[in-house]
Amino acid sequence: MSDPASNLAQISQRLRLAEAAHPDTGVAAGGVRLLAVSKTRSAAEIRALALLGQHAFGENYAQEAIAKQAELADLNLEWHLIGHLQSNKARLAAAAFDWVQSVDRIKLVAELARHRPSERPPLNVLVQVNIDDEASKSGCRPDEVFVLPGVAMFVGRSDEEARERLARVDDHFDIVAALTALSNAFGLDMSVYPLDEPIPDDLPQGFSKMGPSLRQRMIDWGKRDNLTLRQVAIKTAAHGHWQIAGSPKTIADKFEEYFESGAADGFSLLPGVLPSDLDSFVDLVVPELQRRGLFRTQYTGTTFRDNFGLARPAL
Repeated sequence: MSDPASNLAQISQRLRLAEAAHPDTGVAAGGVRLLAVSKTRSAAEIRALALLGQHAFGENYAQEAIAKQAELADLNLEWHLIGHLQSNKARLAAAAFDWVQSVDRIKLVAELARHRPSERPPLNVLVQVNIDDEASKSGCRPDEVFVLPGVAMFVGRSDEEARERLARVDDHFDIVAALTALSNAFGLDMSVYPLDEPIPDDLPQGFSKMGPSLRQRMIDWGKRDNLTLRQVAIKTAAHGHWQIAGSPKTIADKFEEYFESGAADGFSLLPGVLPSDLDSFVDLVVPELQRRGLFRTQYTGTTFRDNFGLARPAL
């Protein structure tokens, strides 16, 4: 009979070795996480593995997962739906899971959004794309899916000026409020840890309504960028998104890199300071993007859907 503790340790070691062998990926040490598929396992077996340190579990059927979640509610586990999701199960999935990994049509996205309880954090969704456009395969068509990451931007005439603007904003942020927000996200009192050192690796599990996936992303972010606890707290509370502080050329270079590589179709702009950063983006960055042929000079439609050329989904 296999030993879960030994198996988990071996797999974790293989993940760490793979990370070390490929440092050019930009993934911080410990950034690749294991999802344990638990669809055929009992709640007792899941509990045993959770007590060994595994906290993300994948289930195929919403109703079966809900029964297990009720027995394991004290553990604050991260639950993924990894099986095919029927439209009539969207309500159950939206309420029960932290992640839905099997969204294969636009209508389902709307159903999940409509039924997500307001007291829960946003649902993490992975969209299945039929890149070969084969009728025998499920998934959205590539032209139905647009990736628009949020960007907190600080615009300056030079990179140094923009970084100084960002630093001034961070310096004026209330560290007590920032730590309170971070403590809520982690489900722990983060004020007991040294502010000017990295987030400890041996944090207790804690309990948070935000879910463990958000906590892990914050930890990964801190490791990747060598941030202290103070910096993670302030940047999370003040911005919470990908940040760019730079000159118009620097910002345009980064946008062009993401767009040309297929990593993004556009961006949801979150000006660091209103209205100044929005004005600077319009006056300085937009002309640079237009000069490169990356941004339109006029709109072709009257709605967001029209301007992206998106068809209206059949309801």
